[in-house]
This record gives sequence, C-alpha cells and structure tokens, in this order.
Amino acid sequence: MEIALAPLPYFWTKQATFEFYARIAETAVDRVYLGEIVCPRRQTLKVADWLAIATLLRDAGKTVVLSGYTLIESTSQIKWLRKLCDSGWPLEANDLTMVALLEAANISDWTAGAQLNIYHGDTLRTFAAMGASRWVPHHELSREDLSHLVPLAHSLGMTTEITVWGPLALAHSSRCFTARRYGRPKDDCGFLCQQWPEGLLIETQEGDHFLRMNGVQTQSARWWSLLDRLDEVCALADAVRIVPNLNDTIAAIEAVAAWRDATPTPDAPWIDPQRCCNGYWFGKAGHEWIADHG
Repeated sequence: MEIALAPLPYFWTKQATFEFYARIAETAVDRVYLGEIVCPRRQTLKVADWLAIATLLRDAGKTVVLSGYTLIESTSQIKWLRKLCDSGWPLEANDLTMVALLEAANISDWTAGAQLNIYHGDTLRTFAAMGASRWVPHHELSREDLSHLVPLAHSLGMTTEITVWGPLALAHSSRCFTARRYGRPKDDCGFLCQQWPEGLLIETQEGDHFLRMNGVQTQSARWWSLLDRLDEVCALADAVRIVPNLNDTIAAIEAVAAWRDATPTPDAPWIDPQRCCNGYWFGKAGHEWIADHG
C-alpha cells in the first residue's frame, strides 16, 4: 500500500516550502505531488524551484508527480501546463484543459486528480481511454460508491488513490475570497492568503467553524480523516493520499506508515469529532463525524 502526499494547497513562503519538502524527503511517503494548483498568481516558486524540490525528493527515493492547476482561465496558464507536459516528469491533471493537452501530446500514464469529478463508471472509462493510469476519487464518493467503482478501475488497469487526511477542496471560483474579504481586487490582492498558512476560517453567527477560505478555493473547516479506518480504506485503495497542512502532515504520514508496518500508532488528533469529519465516507453530510465502527 503506497503513501502519497497531495500538492500543497496553501501559499507559503519559498523558504517554508523548501523546508517542508526537505522534511518530507526523510519520511516514509512513497509518492509526492508538486506544484501550485490553486492560484496562478502564487509564483513565489518558479519552475526551476519546483524542479529542484522534485530532484531532492527523487534522490530520496520518492516518486514525484507534477500537478496542474484546478481552474484554467488564461492562455498564460495553458502555457504553464504545456511546460509541465514537456517536462518529462509524471503528471496529474486537475482540469479538462490539461487532459486535452495530455491527449494531444500523446502522453499516457497520468493521474486523474479528484477535481476532475469522476463519479461514475462511464467517466472512469473515458479517462482511462485518454491515458489515465491512476485516479483520485472525489471525497463525496462514499464507501459504498467506491465498492462498485474500484473493481472497474482495476479492470481498466487504473490505480486507486483515496484521500485519508487533510482539508477538503469544496469549490473553486474565478473570484478570490480572501482578497474580497479585505476589499482588494483579485489582480491586486497583495498576496493576503500568505498570512493564513492553513486558510482563513469562516464562522457561523453562532461561532461554529463553517468553511476555510484559501484564495479562490473554498475548503472544509474540519480536516477530513479516515486514519482510524485504514482497514476499510485499504480494502479498496491501492494507495492513500494525505493533503498537507501546517502541523499534522508528518504525523499523518507516520500514522499510515505505522499501520502499514503493523506497529502501534500513537495518539493523534485525527479522531477528534470537534476537529475532523468523515461523513461522506458513509454517504452522510460531509461535515459529520461518524464514530461507530460497527
């Protein structure tokens, strides 16, 4: 069972990003997805920087995959995707524009990211025919849904990678929520999202955490966690995916590695019903925490 680390969804400083991946290089993670996937204005790291990180991780024995944007809005972003397609590195597509570029370049063996919204078998077959060899199911798919889709994926020769930890990407918009909150236009945002290394929490009038604003991306306020249900997940998945956050990423990797190695798992925050959610896994409201293991 492979441990994969999703692309970093937040806008960190260049130094913080390099330091983070230097630590990741020393972990048990097997596969690392790299690149800016949320907002093309976040260009603290240039192509050469991402490739330097990729080389560092590859030299540490990791499989490195370059990920494309989730929302394509301009020709400059398409040019960036073409650079990825020409890079020679394994690739993850998160938007149909990149899928079209991959098909036009006759590139196969790529990963279909969760934001391609694969919900049923016909879509899975379509992407497999276009060259996808791995898929990340959308978090809205329940355990029951996946029990039907994963066997189909295997019959198509596709690896299934299920997300088990981290913030859920709920929506993407052409508008920047963080800039709008501060009365700034998107094109002159001042990179305010860098002030919030885990996104900006939004509360209801009752003071409950509701959503997490991350530039043009809306995330869940709670961390998605299936780390206490790895037996169930790995009965279906070939790989598990961890979405990075500021403080818990290394611990989450260690927890999965401990489960894989059948060693005791230390206490950790992923079973906190006030902080975590797993409702979609059971076909329930996503923000819920279902504790019953029966």
